[in-house]
Order: sequence, then C-alpha cells, then structure tokens
Amino acid sequence: MRFFKLLRFDLLYGVMKAYHKYILLTGLFIPISIEFEFKRSGFTDITNDGVAAKTLGDIALYVFGGMKEYIPSPNDPFLFPAFWLLFYIIIFYTTLYYPFKDLNGFGKQIIVHGGSRKSWWLSKCLWNAVTVSVFFVAIWMAILLYARITGAGMTFQISPYMREIFELNEVVDSPEKWDVRTLLIVGPWLTAIALSLVQMVLSLLIKPIFSFIVSVIILIVSAYYYSPVMLGNYAMCVRSAQIMTNGMPLKGGIVYCVVVILSSVMIGMVIFRNYDILNRE
Repeated sequence: MRFFKLLRFDLLYGVMKAYHKYILLTGLFIPISIEFEFKRSGFTDITNDGVAAKTLGDIALYVFGGMKEYIPSPNDPFLFPAFWLLFYIIIFYTTLYYPFKDLNGFGKQIIVHGGSRKSWWLSKCLWNAVTVSVFFVAIWMAILLYARITGAGMTFQISPYMREIFELNEVVDSPEKWDVRTLLIVGPWLTAIALSLVQMVLSLLIKPIFSFIVSVIILIVSAYYYSPVMLGNYAMCVRSAQIMTNGMPLKGGIVYCVVVILSSVMIGMVIFRNYDILNRE
C-alpha cells in the first residue's frame, strides 16, 4: 500500500509538475518540421508535378532517424544530428533531479520513519519510465497533428526521397518497402527509458550533473561509433536492420534495452540499500 502511495505522489508531483518541459520538447518540433520541409522541397513528384508528398512515417523518421553510420574521412567531417541529440538531452535533464530533490524532502521523511527503500526506488523507476513515456506521447501528438494539418498521408510508408535526405547508400530495399512501424514507435522510446534509468543509477554513485554528462557522452559516442554495444545506436532508426544492410537488429535492440532496464532497476536497488540519505546531498 505504501508503494502505491509513493507512486501516486511521484506521478502527481514528478510527472505533472514537469509540464513546461513537455511544452519545450513539443516546441522543439517546430524547427525540426521547418528543416524537414526545407529539405523535402528539393524533391519533386513527377506524377503531380510539384513538391513530393510526405507521410506520417516520413515525418516520424526525420524526428527519430538520427544519422547514418559515420565513416571517418578527411573530406567528411563528423556532424552529429543536433535536433536528435537535443531531443534526448531534454528528456534526460528532466529525469535528472527529481528523485534526489524528493530524497531531501518527502522521500527522506518516509524512509527515516520506517519506509521501505525498495518501495522508494521502485516508485522512482516507474516515475522515470512514465516521464519518458509522456515525452514520447507529446512528440507523437505533435507529429500526428502536423501530419493532419499539412495533409500528409497518414501511413507509415516511407517516401523514396527519405533515402536521399539521410544520404543512405546500402539499404535493404526501396524506402516504400521499409517496415518501420515498430521501429519508430518502440525503438527510440525503449532506448530512452534504458538510458534514463542508467543515468539514475549513476546518480547514486556520482553527482547527478556528472551522470547527465555521461548520458550525453553516450549519445555522442553512439553517433560516432557504429557499434551494437553503444546503446544510443538503437535510438537512431536509420541505423536499423529494417533499413540498412548490416544494420542494428530491431529485436536484438529491444532485448538489449529490456536487459539494461531490468539490470538498472536491480543494481540501483542494491546500491540504494546502503545509500547515505542523511549526509549526502
């Protein structure tokens, strides 16, 4: 019963009070959509004799696509996808401080007066996952609204020009045949939860701001290194085996994320058993 009271408190104050950050993230979609329209305007539809049409899948892929595999070359400088990185930075920064602010207030009182550390930690893990999920619901609502208002096709079929926009060479098939529904909906969301929980565990060992820096470094290194070990690769949809030859396997990525999520919950629980809540700020 105490766990559910903690969870209700976390969802009320930890999720709802962050509404301005959801607005900020949704606002980020405006420059993303402008950039997308600018790039799309360079492609014409020979059938309609005008700018190539777009679909819901095109828009979502542009938001969650990331960048193709980077191969170091003197003539090809590394330019990470700024909007993609900023999207995750906002999420990770939002999930950074609330657990430890609560631990210096309401949470500390609960634990000191006989509350369960296990309940507190599990509640914060669920709060973390729900907060990340709300961010993705918000951005998907923005994508759906934009697609509806601008007359985009409400399908997940990918237009041929998306291959050119991402400058993809070795792809599994023509873009119209890419199966991206699960990739777009599940991949980035599950990866964000996994990385956010890793960040929360690290915050038990080092200062939260340093764990946040580690999260950002993981994203940047993932963009630079095309490796199945680097978790951030699974948040870049254009690097998936659904799109690229020898790409990251979607099922393998999902399993990897679930393992990281469960491991973070368990490892964090063990660490928090001996965590000094009285003297550590």
